[in-house]
Amino acid sequence: MGWGSAGIKIFDPVARALIDAGTDPQTREDVLADIIEALQNEDWDTQQDSLDLFLNDPPTVAAFARHGITHPDHETAQPAPPPASDDCGCGHDHWKWKCAKEAGGCGYASPFSSRDKDDALAALNAHREDCTVWQATVSERAQRTTGTEPPR
Repeated sequence: MGWGSAGIKIFDPVARALIDAGTDPQTREDVLADIIEALQNEDWDTQQDSLDLFLNDPPTVAAFARHGITHPDHETAQPAPPPASDDCGCGHDHWKWKCAKEAGGCGYASPFSSRDKDDALAALNAHREDCTVWQATVSERAQRTTGTEPPR
């Protein structure tokens, strides 16, 4: 039998505290990955529920991914990889992002490209802060999963 309360009692509050404290992304990812590993070793079985609450935090998503836990919709919410050929000839990759409807977003796709994947992801996350469709989806997932409001 698995350990269902590990997310609500341990992982979710620690992840929220790290985010609220402004912990740098790499440190947050490393700390959360260590916690995920420890909880998995204790038979944590509600990992997906915790991931669902933090889909808008790339370091938390990356920490889960280190341990093979991904969200099926989250892949579509990430910036698309650059095309195989650089059509403009400028010599660098182009990253675009989309607030994908299939991931609970509004469907808006940025007409602009970013040179860096992290910049594109930051632009997506900035958009999601004001996207009422995305916020409603996150809130609904949180309420369905834990009966509480989503972390902010």
